[in-house]
Amino acid sequence: MGDDIFLSMQLEGGQGLLSVLVQPDGEYRKLDLSSVGKNPIVAGVTRNDSTCFYYLKYLNKRVVLSTLLMNQENDQGQQLSETIDIPGVIYGSYVEGSDLFMLCGVKDEFKLKLLQIRNGQLHSTSEFGLTFNLGKKKGQRVTFYDMSNPVAPQQVIGDVKICKDGRAIWILVDEPMDDNDVTMTNMTMFRTTAIKLDLDTKTTIVKSFYELTKARFTSTVFDGDIIRMVLDNGLRVEQFDFYTGKKKGSVLLPWSKEIRRDSTYARIGSSFKTLKDVRGAAILNRVFGSL
Repeated sequence: MGDDIFLSMQLEGGQGLLSVLVQPDGEYRKLDLSSVGKNPIVAGVTRNDSTCFYYLKYLNKRVVLSTLLMNQENDQGQQLSETIDIPGVIYGSYVEGSDLFMLCGVKDEFKLKLLQIRNGQLHSTSEFGLTFNLGKKKGQRVTFYDMSNPVAPQQVIGDVKICKDGRAIWILVDEPMDDNDVTMTNMTMFRTTAIKLDLDTKTTIVKSFYELTKARFTSTVFDGDIIRMVLDNGLRVEQFDFYTGKKKGSVLLPWSKEIRRDSTYARIGSSFKTLKDVRGAAILNRVFGSL
């Protein structure tokens, strides 16, 4: 949150939650978020001299977004009476400027809704048409990540990947989604459907990229191009121009013990730790969104 880090901890011995703002100099301020309870906090957004903590809760069998307004000077929280109804399923959220944006899919509407929340109120709603029923997808099968922030591996594992990159939101669908799909035949088309939602013009562009090899693959977006990784006698990485569909380059990394082995490094202070493991095909699940 700005230059500060928001941290919420479950204390031992039934002492409840402790929420603090850690400042760049290491000092911290305690925040009284007891009114939030165990409801999940979506974001904290600072605007002028106050901070809005947005959290979700059930109200009369529907999900609503509530707001706790907290003054920065004395950390006194004020619960806003107005709540915002959440349409459908939440697939991701991000903060831009002093506003909170939430991406929602409504079953059988074939569209993505983008809610813009400002000072605890619904400022605007944008709708983007889609070629598939996003709201029907299970939440755990759809992942969201923001390219401007660090991306964890689990954020880019999913049948449907939603990515925010600058002033665009990308939706990538790799089909078939399941290796064990009983409906697959020799005529099944292997393809990636890439959808670009332009946040400035509010327009939708849909492109399809076909894969001739019947092999596992996954796709992501990087610098406006579509990057596809295919397990085909090694790891084949291809780059496509989104608008023309032309292949801009391809490289094959043949299998070897070195390729199959990967290392994950972690640094805590001056200490380093290394974790090595062999994954084979699961390497696709460890590719970061920013490559």
